[in-house]
Amino acid sequence: MVAIKRDRHKKKGLEWFFNELRKASKDINYNAYNPTSDPFIGGLFAYLYDAKTKDKLPYWDKLPLVIPFNIYDDGFIGINLHYASRKR
Repeated sequence: MVAIKRDRHKKKGLEWFFNELRKASKDINYNAYNPTSDPFIGGLFAYLYDAKTKDKLPYWDKLPLVIPFNIYDDGFIGINLHYASRKR
């Protein structure tokens, strides 16, 4: 019984979070920031991404949340927190 209540609360929490994210994303000016030209090491960046080879990928992150650790003239390398695993 307790596990069922937790799962129900978790589902409601996730639904609320994604609804809030959808509402907030409508107000964002995505042209105000360009993560490929404005990132800095240690920053936390979310941006819209369209994979060039998406037809060959099993999945890809359309809205990555990244901490850059190497900056180049044409982009950066960083850790996408959406792909970070956690111990269970």
